[in-house]
Amino acid sequence: MIIILLVHFIFVKSYKFIKPYPKNWIAVLDNIDVKEKKNIPILKQMFDHIPLIIFKNQNLNSNEYYNFIKQFDESTKQNNELYKPYDSNIPHVGFRDNTIYNKNTLYNPLWHMDMVGTNKLPPVVVSLYFQNVTKNGGETLFANLENAYSKIDLNMKKYLHELVSVYNIDNINNIDNINNDKKQKFPFIFYSDPLYKKKSILFSPFRFSNFEKLTSEESWDIVDHIFYKYILTDDNVISIKWNKNDLLLFNNRKLIHSTTPTEIYKNEYRAFKIIFLDTKVPICKINI
Repeated sequence: MIIILLVHFIFVKSYKFIKPYPKNWIAVLDNIDVKEKKNIPILKQMFDHIPLIIFKNQNLNSNEYYNFIKQFDESTKQNNELYKPYDSNIPHVGFRDNTIYNKNTLYNPLWHMDMVGTNKLPPVVVSLYFQNVTKNGGETLFANLENAYSKIDLNMKKYLHELVSVYNIDNINNIDNINNDKKQKFPFIFYSDPLYKKKSILFSPFRFSNFEKLTSEESWDIVDHIFYKYILTDDNVISIKWNKNDLLLFNNRKLIHSTTPTEIYKNEYRAFKIIFLDTKVPICKINI
């Protein structure tokens, strides 16, 4: 299906399709005008099958950027607001650069799925739009959680289906006792597509406390095993080095991502716009 889709995309639409990565879940597209409405249906169809798409050499203002991205989740609320700081006071589009200090990413890569463990529903659609890039560091790593799930032993899958993750909204401390109003709970294994066919892992180390009925120590033993045996494997991780004006669109419920430690490029300026597209798409748990 993906091959047929790409052939149609290349030859009928005459866009330049680049494949610099040996993974079938990433596409790189050049010479495409994302503001052209006639291009949107095929791009949406493509995004249904390929969860990470890079659009090269884009030149968009923040309104154009948001109007393009919002079309990839029809449930999005038109008045959703992003966490500050906004770009040019547009609440749908955030702005991030070196001035936003995060001690958790200073020396270590921070693997995460966006908005998991906050008081919001994790978005399906997330986008980054690079305004300024660095010579040293600044890559983003991605791992495919659907592929990771598919490699897990069947007997282990049955056990994992029963796990419920508990996140602490306030901070990233791993404590077993959290006030109920500070908890967010998600199934560890869920349906990542609306047709209830593909199963995946829903997990973000940031703010994770424990699994229900298990201690933090027991929970992290399970997480470490899954992470290093199935997720962070050579055949399941890619590293993307950005160019200026790269626009990234990815499915936040199918991929987990990380950046390189910010200390690597501390003397260079890195800046990008970001969109967490608000969604009403529920987290669909596995029927046990």
